[in-house]
Amino acid sequence: MKRKKVITAFLLCLVFSIATVGCTKEEIPGPKGEPGTNGTGGNSNTTNSGVFSIPSSAWTNEGFNWLYTHNSSLITKDVVEQGALKVYTEVDGVWWELPFAEGDLLTQYGFKEGSIEFIYGDLHMADVPDRPVTRSFRFVILTQSAKTAKPQDNESIQNSLPLNNSH
Repeated sequence: MKRKKVITAFLLCLVFSIATVGCTKEEIPGPKGEPGTNGTGGNSNTTNSGVFSIPSSAWTNEGFNWLYTHNSSLITKDVVEQGALKVYTEVDGVWWELPFAEGDLLTQYGFKEGSIEFIYGDLHMADVPDRPVTRSFRFVILTQSAKTAKPQDNESIQNSLPLNNSH
């Protein structure tokens, strides 16, 4: 009886091995087609971007946080009122979108006409962190195109959200 169980287990393992290893898909490339036309009808355009470095010595301590302001004439009134700004930081050769957390330390930003304001600090405000290290940052400005994509959808979503007064 014991031998029968061993043989059954062996056969099940063999069937499983054949089923998982033996089923590989062979990639056969098809003929190369003609390139398509550029897409249209989006609701934002990347207009400008910039890469800069914030040296460690440029940060100013204010309480539990470190602050830095980067001035840029690319951040116009139109960008503030109708566009968007994405900011990234480079860590070990990889670009990460802000806000960016490293353990309990958070780098985040806000922007207004003419500048990006960075804040670096401990999430729990338990201790003043060491001065931030020198890092590269990149910002990308997105502006609204002439076509507004379905503005009524945003209103209907906002109006359909339930109010929660339980707090």
